[in-house]
Amino acid sequence: MKVANRKAIRCLSWRIFCANKMRNIVAVMAIVLTTMLFTTLFTVAITMNDSFEQQTMRQVGGYSHGGFKELTKEQVEKLRDDKLIQECGITFLFGTPKEAPFHKIWAELRYADDNYAKFCWSLPTTGKMPGAEKEIAMDTMILDALGIPAELGAEVELTFPKGNETVTDTFILSGYWEADPALPAHMIWMDEEYVVSHMAQVPKEVQEMNNIGKWYLNMVFADSRDISGKLAQIAENHGYTLGERTEGNELSVGVNWAYTATHAEKVDIQSAAIIVGGLILILLTGYLIIYNVFQISVAGDIRFYGLLKTIGTTEKQIRQLVRYQALILSGMGIPAGLLTGYLTGNLLLPIVMSIFSETAVYRSVDPLIFIGSALFALVTVLIGCFLPSKCAAKVSPVEAVRYTEQSKFGRKKKKSRYGNRIFRMAAANLMRNKLKTVLVALSMALSITLLSGVYGFTKGFSMDRFLEKFIVSDFLAADADYFSQRGWEDVPQSLVNNLKDREGFEEGGYVRIYNEYTEMWTTKEKWLQWMKHFQRMGEEQIDKEILAMPKDSPMEMRSDIFILDEYTLSHLEVLEGSLEEWREPGSVIQLIVNDDYGNPNWDMALFDVGETFTQIYSDDYTVSEDGMRVTLNSKIEETYTVIATAVIPGAMTNRRYGNMKFAMGGEGLPEDMRQYITDMVYMADFTEKGTKGAEEFIKNYTKTIEPETDYESKEKYAGNYRQFQTIFWVVGGGLSFLIGLVGVLNFINGELTGIISRKRELAMLQSIGMTGKQLKKMLILEGVLTGGLALGISAILNLGVYFGMMPVIEKLFWFFKQNFTMTIIMGAAPVLLVLGIGIPVLAYKQAVKRSIVERLREGGV
Repeated sequence: MKVANRKAIRCLSWRIFCANKMRNIVAVMAIVLTTMLFTTLFTVAITMNDSFEQQTMRQVGGYSHGGFKELTKEQVEKLRDDKLIQECGITFLFGTPKEAPFHKIWAELRYADDNYAKFCWSLPTTGKMPGAEKEIAMDTMILDALGIPAELGAEVELTFPKGNETVTDTFILSGYWEADPALPAHMIWMDEEYVVSHMAQVPKEVQEMNNIGKWYLNMVFADSRDISGKLAQIAENHGYTLGERTEGNELSVGVNWAYTATHAEKVDIQSAAIIVGGLILILLTGYLIIYNVFQISVAGDIRFYGLLKTIGTTEKQIRQLVRYQALILSGMGIPAGLLTGYLTGNLLLPIVMSIFSETAVYRSVDPLIFIGSALFALVTVLIGCFLPSKCAAKVSPVEAVRYTEQSKFGRKKKKSRYGNRIFRMAAANLMRNKLKTVLVALSMALSITLLSGVYGFTKGFSMDRFLEKFIVSDFLAADADYFSQRGWEDVPQSLVNNLKDREGFEEGGYVRIYNEYTEMWTTKEKWLQWMKHFQRMGEEQIDKEILAMPKDSPMEMRSDIFILDEYTLSHLEVLEGSLEEWREPGSVIQLIVNDDYGNPNWDMALFDVGETFTQIYSDDYTVSEDGMRVTLNSKIEETYTVIATAVIPGAMTNRRYGNMKFAMGGEGLPEDMRQYITDMVYMADFTEKGTKGAEEFIKNYTKTIEPETDYESKEKYAGNYRQFQTIFWVVGGGLSFLIGLVGVLNFINGELTGIISRKRELAMLQSIGMTGKQLKKMLILEGVLTGGLALGISAILNLGVYFGMMPVIEKLFWFFKQNFTMTIIMGAAPVLLVLGIGIPVLAYKQAVKRSIVERLREGGV
């Protein structure tokens, strides 16, 4: 009978589906797992790309494509209506307050229209932008710092600079919004009339000196292609050229998205690599799991498919029967996998972002995450059921009736006097279908290997190495401006004395910095090396006159000079040379920092140990109006010899990059320049018992007693480490559990279908004298051998993880050190033993419920 009606085939497929409850549970779990893995991958890759782009735009202060800086109001009105501009926003910079609490929060006083506020994520979500002279709008972080409730109409008393003066005025809160900690500056919006009228009272030279009293025009174009070209075209359209000043016909330009586009290109490559590699791995893993499920299912129903062939069902229709069941199972498993995968991906994101030294994560609900994941999961299911459906379609009625899971590969028969031994019988039974045996063992081995890998990874994470990147002592205290990277003042002596007097204080020391002008003489060759490798400048960005100079031509470079003591010196990691003569005048230590992966950044080392160079100091100099040229009215020259190259932890630096860095003892500075040494940072270590009390003390001290100071501590960052470790365990352990559950269900399904399909064979063994106890022992040995095979595969895969994955992880995480462990595999052995014994016993009881005669009659030839 050839059934042409698809409805009949679907009806039959549905009934077969309903009759295979155990298979359905295993298959749905496998599809959920596969879909979850795909969704997790897409979530991480797409959200990571969005997060990098969002962070980059926030670093430059907005998502506009570019703009013109330091304009007059007339220039703004002239430029804003250009046909190339799709949307524009304007702002007027009034000043930057520095009085408390703004010593710990960077804020800018500005007038802006709604568009500009929107571009920099600072448009009030409650209330509105200022529209009257004494109205003001700000974010919740500033309101909290000022101690003002977030209520419209609240009075805001603000102390701020007006040129070189400091004034205090009272405003009415017209609007506010939630603060975004990723933004470089917090905006305080004021009324246009207020800022313009008050700025008119500030002398022009003071405005120039403080870079205030200027208008800015930011723009969004139709697309982000050739932003610089569009800006140049707009300037040309209105009779301007692009330059460094707004004098005459020159316009100063800012290209925000140039940075974003460059970074996005790099991230796109990273995301593509992650997606392609992940897709291949998940396709293989998903295929193996799903193929295993359907192969075992088809083996259990093979006589039924043979019966269908006897009544005229075609091969194509049998393949459709299996495929329809796969589609039904996909409809049940894929939605659950999409949800769990999206949640898992969002849990994993902080870990993945930390690899790239990024902390902020901007969640994405891009439809591509779910569409792509669902399609890949469905394709994997269809591929996974292809060979089993082909096997079901190809079997002949006679083969189906006689089917005993014989491997398609024949093997030679051997005579052996030990051939009747139960162990050999169990091993021979497993060898009948080698592929099925290996797949069942592999599905269990995958979960053991993954859990072992997660355990090994977390054991390899070192909190000390994690903390070293952020802080190298128990506490680090400094002026609040130091942590906001706005400068530094002396650490108050009262704070240092109080720390020293605390119970449990062990030792401490200062990182001091020379705080006046200094530069060094080097060669053009070394200068180019610095600019290319550290400043990332290409030759096209370097003056042609400089490129034409001889290699040994003298060049000036700015440098940072740190003054260390015995305690802070001990935190340097010496790479070359010796520190024995570090206090001697004329001796200097060349400092470099580690990259994001904990490797020394040798590009920063311009000198070999033993080389000499000249350092210039000055406390009498003149800076040009554009800040580009420095004229030394007096100077002191000193010659230094590099005695060592060492890594300085980033937490000990001035947290500014771009200058060469050196360290020395205080005796190394010219005597007349020692008055300009600033106690930039004080570091202190405490006993384990005294650390908690010291944490509470310094937290209260910097908040209430001397609020112009701030601190960092190991405990602050230790919380981040523990959160990271917990997320890794939860996600990794969860994946291990899911894969393990699929493996166990596969094992149960395989044992049940295998034993049930061999009911007639087992009955024949009993009919010729094999006892029930011997039969049960044989089946138990089959289960135990399968478990042993799973352990063996796990051990091999574990070696692959150690030699293949661990080195990669060690390069990605600076706080990870690879280690070899078999703990999880050894712990899994008793679990597999229990499964290997328990499941065959339960399956045997199910198979022998009827008499031997009844089982012999079943499926007879």
